[in-house]
Amino acid sequence: MPAVTYNGYLQSITFIFILSDDSAEIIFVQLKKAEFMRSTFKVLFYLKRTKSTPRAVYPVMGRITVNGTISQFSAKINVPEQLWEVKGGRAKGKSVESERINRHLDNIRIQIGKHYQSICDHDAYVTAEKVKNAWLGMGERYRTLVDVFEHYTNDLFKRIGVDRSESTWWRYRAVLGHLRAFLKHEYNLHDIPLLELEQSFIEQYHVYLKTVCHLKAGSACRYIDCLNNVVRISFNNGLMPRNPFASYSYSAPKEPRTFLSEKELRVFRRHD
Repeated sequence: MPAVTYNGYLQSITFIFILSDDSAEIIFVQLKKAEFMRSTFKVLFYLKRTKSTPRAVYPVMGRITVNGTISQFSAKINVPEQLWEVKGGRAKGKSVESERINRHLDNIRIQIGKHYQSICDHDAYVTAEKVKNAWLGMGERYRTLVDVFEHYTNDLFKRIGVDRSESTWWRYRAVLGHLRAFLKHEYNLHDIPLLELEQSFIEQYHVYLKTVCHLKAGSACRYIDCLNNVVRISFNNGLMPRNPFASYSYSAPKEPRTFLSEKELRVFRRHD
């Protein structure tokens, strides 16, 4: 009868089989913990409804759950609310549009499942973030927005008095704080991969600065300039495949031109 032992530190099981023939050979079989423990893995989709004015079409977000860890991502597709089945996490009905949406979501689910299985085959420790990063093709050069922005801001501090002013550093610090607050407010996230950054993110952040933060249009544009600069550098360094600012246009409003009053003109004429 086989004996079974479990070592909690080594996270492995040893099966000892004692054969009944004359050789009395003992066979040891080591199994990784991930191979015998039940692993919970799930991919679901939901509509990302914004806190602003309700609209008819919403972007679809995905959520990967692995052993209690959670990671979210954009499904890169928008769905009319009337087509969405909340319980099933997919489009309802058999219309051409519903089938197109469901094919897109099913393909994502299948690809993520393949990466999950691949990680399980080679790694004893699996998390939702690992699975998402593998699906997005994130290797050693994978970076996130807040991480890159913080790194750039820290570099600015070292350059104060050399080729950058202290006021520039303070402005980037303020932008970094607003970015973190925006991610928490709009997405309930602490950071976002550069690969998932889209123009819609910039548009929503711009609106957030003017509405929630109550910044004037000129100040909001200067903050967007800072974000634009960091994103452009990241794109040029190959950290992201596209620049979401490429098609986004914005400009600070021109200050209204003021004219001298008649009294001020007379003062100038006296000094001529």
